[in-house]
Amino acid sequence: MKDFKELPDQERMEEAAELDIFDIEGNKIKFGALFKEQKTIVVFIKATKFSGLFYADPTRKLYRTLGMDIENVDKTPAGEQKRSYLTLGSFSNLMMSLWRGPFKHPTQVGKQGDFAQLGGDFIFGPDVEVTDLVKEAGVMYSSSS
Repeated sequence: MKDFKELPDQERMEEAAELDIFDIEGNKIKFGALFKEQKTIVVFIKATKFSGLFYADPTRKLYRTLGMDIENVDKTPAGEQKRSYLTLGSFSNLMMSLWRGPFKHPTQVGKQGDFAQLGGDFIFGPDVEVTDLVKEAGVMYSSSS
């Protein structure tokens, strides 16, 4: 089983820093520019309410380069505590998702991306040295972790 707390090594960080991402206006920038000068919290999410700067990687190459290659829709594994942000049960969550998605925005059906894509969060910087990474990172390994 993969170690979900494993940080990217120096080679992966250098590769990731050179990958292009897009800002909210569609401008292309290097991922490494986000954390070259300061520590930066980077959260990989599919869609949620979030106040902060948004960037996109439509290729998902950055996602995979940083080790987020687990894709599934599994529930919280047996014996693990359900995350605090998961306040609804499975059925209620399904109904809420249907309401917020296809019922409320029918023109977006088919544009939701990969249901199995999970997220992760990291603190990078300054620069791309692995030793400068804050020693806390997380990669989701189930749809409710």
